[in-house]
Amino acid sequence: MQRSALLVAGALALASAFFAGAAFAADPKLDEATALITKAVAALKAAQNPEPKKEFEGHRRAALELLLRAQGEIIKAKQFADAPAPTPKEPAPPAPKDPAPSTPKG
Repeated sequence: MQRSALLVAGALALASAFFAGAAFAADPKLDEATALITKAVAALKAAQNPEPKKEFEGHRRAALELLLRAQGEIIKAKQFADAPAPTPKEPAPPAPKDPAPSTPKG
């Protein structure tokens, strides 16, 4: 459990540093989703385990991992939304067609 807690803390710190240094023009609902995921992670970490030997049978750890994956997808969505539109490329001239090879008759 300590290892996964360290991974969660590290990922959240990295995400926080990323968000602190960048201004996003993406949909503000993505920021709201990020805040909700952060709250959900904190709530899961604070949950009292009824039987310490079972550690919620791994479900809390799985939920934390999935939330972190979701956080990563939100970051990617925001990066995509904030990226400049690609400039259209000029179409390449058509390649000359080779005549079909003739087959010998006979």
